[in-house]
Formats: sequence, C-alpha cells, structure tokens
Amino acid sequence: KDQSYFLYAISRGALASVRFPLGNMTKKEVRAYARLKKLPTAERPDSQGVCFIGHLNVAQFLKSRIEAVPGPIVDSEGVAYGTHEGLPFYTIGQRHGLGIGGGPPLFVAGKDIKRQTLIVAKGANDPILFSDGLTASKPTWLIDPPRGSFHCAVRIRYRQQLVGATVSIDGNDCVVRFDAPQRAVAPGQAVVFYQGDIVLGGATIEIAQAISSAHLKTLPEHHENATR
Repeated sequence: KDQSYFLYAISRGALASVRFPLGNMTKKEVRAYARLKKLPTAERPDSQGVCFIGHLNVAQFLKSRIEAVPGPIVDSEGVAYGTHEGLPFYTIGQRHGLGIGGGPPLFVAGKDIKRQTLIVAKGANDPILFSDGLTASKPTWLIDPPRGSFHCAVRIRYRQQLVGATVSIDGNDCVVRFDAPQRAVAPGQAVVFYQGDIVLGGATIEIAQAISSAHLKTLPEHHENATR
C-alpha cells in the first residue's frame, strides 16, 4: 500500500530529515515481524476511511459539521433524477448513495455550485465522466522546480494506476494533458507527478478538461448505449 502519493505536500527541506523506520518492508513482512515481537497490533485489521472520526462513517461526519443544502440531480442533457442532500456529501465518480433506483447506473460527474446542482453520468463510460487533462494550482516540488513542459507519469487519486501525461508549467499553475482520457478527475484532489519510483511533486486539481470529440472513439464501444 504505497503512500508516496501523499508525500508531495511535504516540503523538500522537511522530507530530507524524515526517516522511514520500516524501510522497504511490505505490510506482510511488517505483520510477521510484529508477531515475532509479540506486538498487540500484529493481527489488528487495516484501518479504513478517515481514521480520526472513529465509528462514524464519512457521510455522517460531514453532515454533523456542514449545513445540508439540497438541490436537483440532473444529467448532461438536463433530465432531472431527484434531489441531492448537499453537494459536499458527494464525490466525483461516486455511484452508490444517490438514492436513485431503476434505469442505468448513475455516477457523479460534476457539481454546479452556483445552481446547487449535482450532475450525473449515465453509465460508467458516459463521456461526461472523462477528461483529456486538468489544470492544477500551487505545485509543491521535491526536485528543482521544472520549467516549460515535460513528460512524466501522474496519479490523480490515491492508489490509481500511474498514467502518462505532459505537464506544462504556467506561472503558479500546471496544465496536465493525459496520454489517454482519464475517468472522474476531481477538483480538490491532488495530481502527483512521478518519474519511475521518484515523486517529483504535485498540485491541487482546480479544473478538469472535458474530453475532446477526437478522443471519444478511444472510450469503450458500449459507452454509446449508455448515453443514448
């Protein structure tokens, strides 16, 4: 369970002084060593979700601290599907928890903050879920800050497979163009840049770029049935 995605936000100076006591050990090896040393955590289940909120699930935690402002749920054509409980309670790419049954599976594809509207995609391969790239802000670099453009691997969410992309530096912003369209790019998440197993840095996603018509044909063929 590689945690490197989260390291980009640590300053270069601070990271130079960090020591990782488990080194290159896998979780399986760590558990075996913990059993050898008779540590009580040796058989404890892996932690899941947001550890510090205790037994509450994430939705309950957010609702206890954020005012719920309901609004409409619509697809890209404006067809209404119901009412959501509040935009902060949904994640781009989310399928479950929309409270809508019947018909094709719906996925959260976007949020219109001004209109308090949740936009959904019809099916996992609806083009509205895909992006050619993104714009990200406030990059943090663990190498000498690059200039111009360069090609690298990127990750747009924790544990996602690395994908190729071209990164262009524009002042305090980064423009990322994927080698192939990516699904469920979520503003507010981090895009992290890699070269092999080296974390170059990362930035906060601000805008997902809509998929171009030229790239529509690269999506799975059955997306046409999901969007008719």
